[in-house]
Amino acid sequence: MARSKVADFVDYSGDEDEWQEKNIRGLVRTKSVEDTLAPLIVQVTTLVQHGARRERTHKVTRLAQAVDKAVEQFIEEGKKIAQENITIQNEMLKACHNVASAGGVMHDAAFSFASDPQSTECRAAMVQASRSLLVTITRLLIIADVADVHRLLSATSRVSMHACFSDGKQN
Repeated sequence: MARSKVADFVDYSGDEDEWQEKNIRGLVRTKSVEDTLAPLIVQVTTLVQHGARRERTHKVTRLAQAVDKAVEQFIEEGKKIAQENITIQNEMLKACHNVASAGGVMHDAAFSFASDPQSTECRAAMVQASRSLLVTITRLLIIADVADVHRLLSATSRVSMHACFSDGKQN
C-alpha cells in the first residue's frame, strides 16, 4: 500500500529519456534535493562562467576537479543507499551508473574547455554536459528520497502495529 503511494508520486523506473530538465524542475520540490544540489550548481555555474581569458585555465581546472570529486561522492552515497534498500536497489544502481557516465562526459568537456577557454564549441559542450550531469544527479537524489519515504512509511507502520497491539493488551 505504501509503495503504491510513493510510486504514484515519483515513477523512478521510467526510461532515461523521460527525465529531461523540464520534468526535473517539477519534481524538485524537496528541500533535501535542493540543498544537496546547491553546491554543485554553484561549482558548475562558476566553471561555465570562467575561461574568458587564457590565464584562468588553472582555475577552470581546479573547478573541474571539484565537480569530479562531488560526482564521486554522489556515486558512493548512491551505492550505499542501494545496498541498504532492496526496493530501490536496481533503480539506484542504474542512477549511479548514469551519474558516472554523465560525470565522465562533464570531465572531458570541462578539461577540453580548460585547454581552449575561448572556444564557443567547447563552452557549449560543457554547458550541455553540465545540464545532463545535473539531471542525472537530481534523479539519483529523488530515488534516495523515495528510499527515505519507504523507510519512514515502514517505521510508521511498525509503530502503528505496536500501538494497536499495546492497546489490545491493556483492554
